Amino acid sequence: EPTYLSTLDLDHNEGVCGQLHGHAVVDRSGRLFIPRGYCRIPMIAISSDAGTTFHDVKVADIPIDGQQASVATDSKGNLYYVWYGGNHAPLPYLSISKDHGEHWGTPRMIAPPGVHEVNFPTIDVGDPGKIAITFPGTTSDAGAKDKTRPWNSYVVVSTDALSANPLFLSNIANPKNDPVARGDCSDRCGRMYDFLDVVSAPKDQGRVFATAVDTCTAVSSCSSTRVKGNDDDSDIVTEETNHPYGASSDMQGVIIREVSGPALRGPGWITRDTRR
Repeated sequence: EPTYLSTLDLDHNEGVCGQLHGHAVVDRSGRLFIPRGYCRIPMIAISSDAGTTFHDVKVADIPIDGQQASVATDSKGNLYYVWYGGNHAPLPYLSISKDHGEHWGTPRMIAPPGVHEVNFPTIDVGDPGKIAITFPGTTSDAGAKDKTRPWNSYVVVSTDALSANPLFLSNIANPKNDPVARGDCSDRCGRMYDFLDVVSAPKDQGRVFATAVDTCTAVSSCSSTRVKGNDDDSDIVTEETNHPYGASSDMQGVIIREVSGPALRGPGWITRDTRR
């Protein structure tokens, strides 16, 4: 029996730890990589024969919350793997493999200063070592006790992620006083589900684009007042009964575009918004 099954929870999804996984990626040599959390362990499935066979590799010992993990590969075959979890409040972690996923470097906690909890990190890469990551995060340290705590949509970038001491830059994509969620952001984060993504454009200096979901709109004054926000469990129940469910009943999709910042493809810095 594989060692990573030693903590198998037979009460969870009939003992298989769930069937969900992150989006698959393929490198230039045709290797297929599928990231996932398995029994709270960040794992990656690797295939070198077009998905005919796979073998699993453990990425790190830092626990993962749920199954959501994300991986990206650059032109030199390096892999960048992000997940959220830990032994306390869930925070984002990054680990890098330079040998096609067989071995992984020491994980780095990459939450911006002051962020105490995140959900659903997603990653993309431009040139080797130039990465972008997005996730919802909160600066409240009160945990689930704070039913009005605000969540922002973060984008984190690094242009030297392969170095021994990389620099990470971050910012929130929403207005400071208009969060994208309030209250609970566990499980599916107020039904943000899998609609959170980030890409580096193949042209335009690798400009970063991301998607988010604004679940804290003007309904019930959520966007401007510290009203009680979402609770995943109760909201799912009311959603299924076709009744309005809290401040997110008119949630909206959001596209995020890098206006200025590090170029992820080629040298330099993005200094202007080419769409305006």
